[in-house]
Amino acid sequence: MDVYKHCVLYGAFFLKQYGLFFYALGWYLAFVPFTSLGLWAVISRDVGQSKERGRHTIQQALALRGSFALLSACVCGGAGWLIHDDLMTRQLLGVLSVALLGRSMANLAEYIFNAYSASHYVLRLEMTYRPFEVLLGITLLLKGGTLLELAVIHALAWWLQGMHGMYLIRKNFFPVKPEWNMQGISRLLRKGGLLVIHTFLLVWFVQGPVILGRHSDLGLAELGQLALLFQVFNILSQIPRVLVATALPVLSQQSLQEENQDKKLVETGLEVSWLIGSLAALTGWISGSSLVPAIFGDEFREAGAYLGPILYLLIPWSWGNMISLGMFSRGMLRKTTIAVIIGSLVFTLLFRPLTMSWMFHGIMISLAAGLWLWVVLLYIFERMEKKLLIKSFMVNLCALSMLLLISNKVVAFMIAIVLTLIGYWLFLISRSQRRYMLSRIF
Repeated sequence: MDVYKHCVLYGAFFLKQYGLFFYALGWYLAFVPFTSLGLWAVISRDVGQSKERGRHTIQQALALRGSFALLSACVCGGAGWLIHDDLMTRQLLGVLSVALLGRSMANLAEYIFNAYSASHYVLRLEMTYRPFEVLLGITLLLKGGTLLELAVIHALAWWLQGMHGMYLIRKNFFPVKPEWNMQGISRLLRKGGLLVIHTFLLVWFVQGPVILGRHSDLGLAELGQLALLFQVFNILSQIPRVLVATALPVLSQQSLQEENQDKKLVETGLEVSWLIGSLAALTGWISGSSLVPAIFGDEFREAGAYLGPILYLLIPWSWGNMISLGMFSRGMLRKTTIAVIIGSLVFTLLFRPLTMSWMFHGIMISLAAGLWLWVVLLYIFERMEKKLLIKSFMVNLCALSMLLLISNKVVAFMIAIVLTLIGYWLFLISRSQRRYMLSRIF
């Protein structure tokens, strides 16, 4: 996940340049949904229901995606050149618009591997080209390289990964050739249209704070602090995305074969993601102020104070993705899109006034409001029981209150962890799940 961008840049380019580079990344990543057209869900669902139908969907998707990827790259670079005045930002966005084409090809290969339950190829490619990008980037930085050269390495890595992925698909599955079937492409456009909006707004939740921060009253130093926090959020937010892409073919089959079985799988995912997110947030809350400066330097001390809150936001992020997964498997695209539109709109409208009043506190509050509203709307549309939502909130509230009320940080942390585990055991999982866990342990 491009680790060197946040592990090394602070030492080589300092705080302000880090913010500029991450802003450029956020700008180009906002165009990624328009290169995929939301077809990952359509591909996974079609392959999960019929391998032959899935193959035609993939070939039609290649024709459609290729055209839109080229258009998106032109808009990304062209709009960036027109909107920004400084030459460095213009050049960065020009290079990253080329990276957009390679990334689109790599993403399509990933979708195909996941749809055919061949995720080991995704892991192989990631383990090859992400370390390649990291090592080449570190070498460049140690030799005094520039931001522009770093962007070139980023683009090169994605192009190589994309071409390698397509070669593996051709070798192990079938030749991927564009299929210009207008009836099939029209179907993809109809289904993919809502998914483009949905995926773009998910990206907006992650990249939007830095982009909005760049055009608000935040200085470049504050933008660098914000960039580090959302780089952490961006990296960890990929875990639910990968799980969704991998699990969708399975859930599509379950939704056809067993009534409510897909809902049970989603609920289990919500419980597990809540526990992991809560424990990670508590750890970040207690250790962020010392851990972040120790790793990244004193320049990022302010970011460390917000590590806990940013990790806490992974809970609504994961829940929204997982509930949407279950709704995708049953073709409920419209309701999921409406929910994320309303949530992202609230986040965007609250961002500037809250940021002007409370700076980083305001940013966290605006994003939390948008994410949790998205989750609540999904709960309503899916007609899910609200018990898990209410109980998890109450347990989190009790655990976090320990960190605020007890002066001894170590004691407060231990009590908060214990309360979280007890709450999970007694209130969030069923009696049958507890019996199963005990039988596996003893």
